[in-house]
Amino acid sequence: MPPDGAKVAPHRLFSIGYGNRRIGDFVTLLKRYGVRLLVDVRSKPYSRFQPDFGHGKLREHLEGAGLRYRLMREAVRERGDLTESRAAPP
Repeated sequence: MPPDGAKVAPHRLFSIGYGNRRIGDFVTLLKRYGVRLLVDVRSKPYSRFQPDFGHGKLREHLEGAGLRYRLMREAVRERGDLTESRAAPP
């Protein structure tokens, strides 16, 4: 349940990074906020430093906790493609 008894809307979008979190803490945080599906939009869905956050292992941890996982690399543009979207309007 979210902190302070806040209610979660049926279709809310959250953004989260894993940074220095342990996988168990990450999963707990997702569950606390009522997240049921994690959509991974990383263009390179792996971590040299935290192997539990590579897409295969991450999927295993999430599904083991009753959460769904979906890899959607195509959902965001590559960093090099952001130039046009950052340009000021004419």
